[in-house]
Amino acid sequence: ALAGRELVVQPVGVLTGRGIGWSATGRSSTDGTSVYLPNSIDTFEDHEANFAAFKVHTTLQATRLTHGSFDYVDGGDGTYLGATVRTRDGSGSTEDPVGRRPAMRVYYDRFEDAVVTREYPGIAPWLAQLRQHAADTRAQHRRPTQRELFAESLVIASLGFPERCPTQLSSAALDLLDLVRRRDATVQD
Repeated sequence: ALAGRELVVQPVGVLTGRGIGWSATGRSSTDGTSVYLPNSIDTFEDHEANFAAFKVHTTLQATRLTHGSFDYVDGGDGTYLGATVRTRDGSGSTEDPVGRRPAMRVYYDRFEDAVVTREYPGIAPWLAQLRQHAADTRAQHRRPTQRELFAESLVIASLGFPERCPTQLSSAALDLLDLVRRRDATVQD
């Protein structure tokens, strides 16, 4: 009912051996027809908080199905932004020679968080608590490259804590994080 379409809910463990790469993380995921959830979540000390985290994971996966994750097209325009990825030779290749994919993932996660916060306000406080936990437990790099510093800063800022970034982000990068939170932003943005 949450996704507005028929889907199958399965344990994340069934992804093992499928070559998808999600199973190593043990985190929730979706492939467009099934939602894969962990058997349990033990992020917090108490059962109520862990059950709420489970509901957040479920809601995030349903949001991917209902708000265009599988409709994204490289080179497509969004509501606010023109296409950000174009192929040079027109072959349709989605090769990523400059490493844009991690940044795109962060912006998409921010978009997804905004949709969940707006559409499911009962989940919003728990989503905020999970973002806080994620920001607090981010791995610390010993000698990160500039790209790693940028990526880490982008993740921390997307979680809502730009003051904790290991390197200062440009106002343009922060503006983009805010842009994808707008009500009429799409997955293409």
